[in-house]
Amino acid sequence: MSRESRRSNIPPFYVMDVWKAAAQRARTHGDVLVLAAGQPSTPAPAPVLRATKVAIDSELLGYTETFGILPLREAIADHHSRTYGHPVHPDEVVVTTGSSGAFTLLFLAAFDPGDTVVVARPGYPAYRNSLAALGCRSWMRLPGRQWTDTATRIRCR
Repeated sequence: MSRESRRSNIPPFYVMDVWKAAAQRARTHGDVLVLAAGQPSTPAPAPVLRATKVAIDSELLGYTETFGILPLREAIADHHSRTYGHPVHPDEVVVTTGSSGAFTLLFLAAFDPGDTVVVARPGYPAYRNSLAALGCRSWMRLPGRQWTDTATRIRCR
């Protein structure tokens, strides 16, 4: 007899349903411009396409180090240091395949099951789903005076 994990009951991330409907509409009508969920609206820049072709043609492509290849982490750290004037060491940089993976890693590192996490609303809708899957409660808060909540009030939640 199999038992469903409690995480199986997490509400869906509805933007995926919107994407599915948009894809169906594009197939049947062709008049959809998708502007949802960070979807790129332009092709990759030509230098990126050229560099990708060189890498595919000349390099052995496989798994990378867990936190990303060192040259990329060095470039990101250097860019951040130059742009924002705050030194960043490459060991402080983690490269993920997207923001959802990054937030999952962050949530795993910062919170334990049963924790309550205050989340800004409006905000990224998947935070609530990801936190619930990790056993955390999310407390959605609108901007404004409500942000003056005390730590005691939040703990009582």
